[in-house]
Amino acid sequence: MRRRLCPAIENPYTLAEKAGCTVVKTQAEAEKVAAGPVILIDEHLADSSAMVYELDRTEQL
Repeated sequence: MRRRLCPAIENPYTLAEKAGCTVVKTQAEAEKVAAGPVILIDEHLADSSAMVYELDRTEQL
């Protein structure tokens, strides 16, 4: 389980979606996007083996 320093802060991707952006994390999703504001996240960076940010660090890391 990840420790959150600021649990009241919303996920930035959720905020982007609420603002009207499409958030995609895979090549397959990216190919389906036709238009509009889009946030593309490299799927190699979005997987669980990517380096975590300091605020997401667990005691085990």
